[in-house]
Amino acid sequence: YLNGTIKEKIDLTFDNAFKTNGMKVKIHLNNGNEIIGYSVFEYDQNDTYIYVGIGRKENKEFDLVSIPFKEVVKIEALLYSNPRWGVKEDFKNFDV
Repeated sequence: YLNGTIKEKIDLTFDNAFKTNGMKVKIHLNNGNEIIGYSVFEYDQNDTYIYVGIGRKENKEFDLVSIPFKEVVKIEALLYSNPRWGVKEDFKNFDV
């Protein structure tokens, strides 16, 4: 799947979105905007919002953007893109 093909499509539920935790994602909103970053979930998080870390800083911290889950129409995730798995941490080649 390293050639950019789609591995699978699944329904957009909060539980399925939670499976993208830590991965590079492109969030499509119902107003046509897109947000690109790393998905960030906490285990005790409610299903009202999802968080995306964007703008990697020098101290390796992200700015967290809170997105109402009801405004999300699609999430695209790059499998195996969690930086803890040794993947390069930039968005220059993030083209979904």
